Amino acid sequence: AVVSTQSTGSSGINAEYGDTLTDTTMKLVVIIGALLLISVSARRGGGGGHHGGHHDRDRDDQDRDRDDQDRDRDDHDRPRPPHPPRGPMIKNPRMVKAEQGGKAMLKFAIMGGKPLDATKVSIVKMLPGGFEAESRFEFKLAELDPEDVEGRFKHVLVGKAALGNATCTDQSRYRIKYNCGKKGEEEEEIFERDVEKSGHGGRQGHFGLMVEDCPRPTREPRPDYLKRESVAKPSIRVRPVHQGQTEGKVIVDFWIYGNGALDEAAVSIVKLGRNRTEEESRFVFKLATEETNGGRYSHIMKGRAAMDDLACEDMSRYLIKYGDYASGHFSVLIVDCMEPRPTREPRPTREPRPTREPRPTREPRPVEKRDPGPKFWY
Repeated sequence: AVVSTQSTGSSGINAEYGDTLTDTTMKLVVIIGALLLISVSARRGGGGGHHGGHHDRDRDDQDRDRDDQDRDRDDHDRPRPPHPPRGPMIKNPRMVKAEQGGKAMLKFAIMGGKPLDATKVSIVKMLPGGFEAESRFEFKLAELDPEDVEGRFKHVLVGKAALGNATCTDQSRYRIKYNCGKKGEEEEEIFERDVEKSGHGGRQGHFGLMVEDCPRPTREPRPDYLKRESVAKPSIRVRPVHQGQTEGKVIVDFWIYGNGALDEAAVSIVKLGRNRTEEESRFVFKLATEETNGGRYSHIMKGRAAMDDLACEDMSRYLIKYGDYASGHFSVLIVDCMEPRPTREPRPTREPRPTREPRPTREPRPVEKRDPGPKFWY
C-alpha cells in the first residue's frame, strides 16, 4: 500500500509540470507572432515604426527633388533679357607726342571674335564734362587674314592715324571708338578690358596728345558741392627736425592747407615741456595766404618762423597749432649742447687657435713569410 501511494503522487507532479510548460510555450509563440506582424506592417509603410519613418522621409525628399526639377524647367523656359553686345578689344599707345606744326602719328589695333566692320571705327576728341567732338585725325585700316592671326581673337583690324600741323588746341584727350550698334541707333558701347598688362592698352581706346612748347592743361576746379565746408582741422606740414648752434639762428618753414578761408590769428607755435605741457616759445613767424586754382585744398597758408640767440634751453620739441587742433610737430637740436655719443669699445681680438701637431706616421708592419711546409717528392 505504501508503494502504490508514492507512484501516484509522482505522476501527478509530472502532469502538472507539463501543463505549465505548454502554457509558457503558447505565450511565447503569440508574442513572436505579434512582433513579426508589426515589423511586416512597418516595412510596408503602414505604421509609425522606425523603418516606416525612414520611408516617409525618403518619399518627401523625392517629392522635393521633383519640385526643384519642375522649378528649374520653368526658369529655363522663362524668357530672359538679351545680353548686352560685347565690343572688340582696342590696343593703342597711351600718349602721343608731336611738335608744333608737325605731324602726330599713332598705330592701333582692333581685335574681336567676330568679323569687324571698318565703317564703325572713328576717332573723337574728348571735351570737359564727358562730351565728344569730331577730331582732325585721319586714319586708314587694313584687315588681317584670320589664318595669319594667333591667339583668341581671329579678326583683327590694324590702323594708322595721323594729324597734321599740330597746334596747342589739338593738345587734348582722344578716343578710338568702335560702334557696336547699328548706324543711326544710339546704343551704349561696351568694350572688353585689356586683361593682359602690357605696354599697350589705352583704356577702351583712350590716348592723349602732347604738343611741345604748349602749356599743360589745367585741372578743372572742383565743384563747390565736393568741397568740405569745415576748416576746423586743416592739414599742417613741417620738416620734423631742425638743427642750429648756440648764439645762432634757426628758421622753420611750414604750410597749412585748408578748404575755405584760413584765419592767421588762429596760428601759434608752442614749446612742449615735460609731460607734454605747452609753454610759450621764442619763435617769431610771418604768414601769407593764397588761393589755389583747384585740387584737394582751396587755400594754402605759408609760414616762416625764426628764433635768434639759440641756447641749450631752446633744444626741445615744438608744436604748430591752428586753433584748438594740434598738428605739425617738429624738434630743434642744438649741436653744441648735444652730448657726444659714447663710442663703443673695440671688440677684443681672439687669440689664434693653436695648430695641431701632425700625427706621427705609423711604421709599416713587418710582413711575415709563411712557411710553405715540407716539400714532397713523388
